[in-house]
Amino acid sequence: MLIIMPSGTNLCYKNECGIFFWGAHGHDAIWHLALSGSAFTTIPFNLPLFSGESLHGYNYLFDLIIFIFSLLKIPIIFLYFKIFPLVWFVSMTHLTVRLARKIHDSQLFVGLYLFFTFFAGSFGYVLSLKNTGTLWESSSLLAMQSGHTLINPPYAVSLLFILGILNILVDKKNILYSHVFLGLLVFFCFAFKFYAGAIGFVLVASHYFFTVIQTKKVKGFIQALLILIIFSLLSIFLFYDPIGATKSGSTFVLSPLSLIHPFIEEKKLFYMEQTVLARYFLQEHGIGPRLIYIESLTFALFMIFNFGTRILGFLYVGYLLFRRKITTFDFSMLGAIVGGILMTSLFVQKGEWWNTIQFFYYSLFLSNLFIARLIYKLLVVKKMLLTCLVFIILVATIPINIDLVRDFTGWPSPSYVSNTELEALSYLRTMPSGIVLTIPHSKSFKSGLQAPYPLFAYDDTSYVSAFSEKKTYVTNETQLRLLGTDYKKRLENVKIANCEVLDTVDYVYELKQIPFFKSYKKCDSTFKVVFQNSVIRIMSK
Repeated sequence: MLIIMPSGTNLCYKNECGIFFWGAHGHDAIWHLALSGSAFTTIPFNLPLFSGESLHGYNYLFDLIIFIFSLLKIPIIFLYFKIFPLVWFVSMTHLTVRLARKIHDSQLFVGLYLFFTFFAGSFGYVLSLKNTGTLWESSSLLAMQSGHTLINPPYAVSLLFILGILNILVDKKNILYSHVFLGLLVFFCFAFKFYAGAIGFVLVASHYFFTVIQTKKVKGFIQALLILIIFSLLSIFLFYDPIGATKSGSTFVLSPLSLIHPFIEEKKLFYMEQTVLARYFLQEHGIGPRLIYIESLTFALFMIFNFGTRILGFLYVGYLLFRRKITTFDFSMLGAIVGGILMTSLFVQKGEWWNTIQFFYYSLFLSNLFIARLIYKLLVVKKMLLTCLVFIILVATIPINIDLVRDFTGWPSPSYVSNTELEALSYLRTMPSGIVLTIPHSKSFKSGLQAPYPLFAYDDTSYVSAFSEKKTYVTNETQLRLLGTDYKKRLENVKIANCEVLDTVDYVYELKQIPFFKSYKKCDSTFKVVFQNSVIRIMSK
């Protein structure tokens, strides 16, 4: 919980006081705060960072829940950073312990599974040590690991529903309502995270498939699968508007190994210059043995370094297969893990092409169970050599967590919003509803500054919407790309100070040190200053 709970707190550093944010919370959390604060005040729900656009193609259920609880007069920022992590931690621990006890009702096994659920990590620290001689920055090199979970609250919540599915599948009882309940759990997986829904679907469908192979009950299989499909489609149409989302092209595009290749192409990772050049050359001449070898090597390295010590869990799968002790539950888990790997390896995503890595997060999460079972098997043998091997595995799991704690406890934080600016945003929040014009973000805003960076300089965020609960004309370009919003013409009009922009907006939010509104002096404007302090000037018609 160190990853999330310090953020969103009013603190002081030197002469500056305000709300401080660590890591990705300086961007991602601000987006969620903006949604929870102003997206759900109208029906259809609106997109707060692009006025006039409805919210679609996004898993907004988490933000809607935060909004509903905020109606009890609990501040959204307190719900997000303080209340939610506690509720999640208790729920996650309960479901993890419950699942572990169904597999091995042993304190040792429960402890091992909890360890990997919360602390499993990649071998990113090996790359960091190799390239820079230090552990630092190792936690950000590869895919999100167990310790990163609360950086992405919708992902964190979706894991609860994945655990709910696993708790049902591991039971061998034939419960009549289980098909409907499993369908409902997959429904919520999709609602909180599309990637979770896809993996949840594969997990349950795999269970049905391997069950029908054993029982030969084809009719029951078809009925169960139909229920699963209906719940899945209902969630997709309710939360993602697939018809509207595909008007600008397919969300996922087949591009095999595009996400895998950077692992040997980037110098901060496992850089292999000659191998990359050889691959480019061989690709021009068609598929052959050498190209297959290079692609296989790249894929294997990507998997080993991202899975970390969890890669050894697949040895336990091999053991189960060899001893013919593998169960339908094991096959279902394996099917979902492989499904996540394939979706990551074969597809890229519209907007931010690398976003399909989120399928892979669930493969990593599910693999925690296999490595915990392997280590438990080694320990119950009670041989000194095996105990020493387990100790090495556990120690080798931890290092990126050290860097992760360092990142999220370092002082000062990377970003903050000052109390002076919060005063202005608070004033704007009291004004009648309307559209706010802000200056487009530029990397040059950081020039001459040092951490903690004000949010306006730190990144292109939706912080004005988040703290004023007003819609902005156009902000947060990264998020707009992810949503497939056609924002470029509007952004260009703002950059060239097109007078038509002023006819569309109700407020201008201006940083005094970057007085962009002077570019609109050529326009016949009726905007007048209604608020100003040492940092901010707000104008209204």
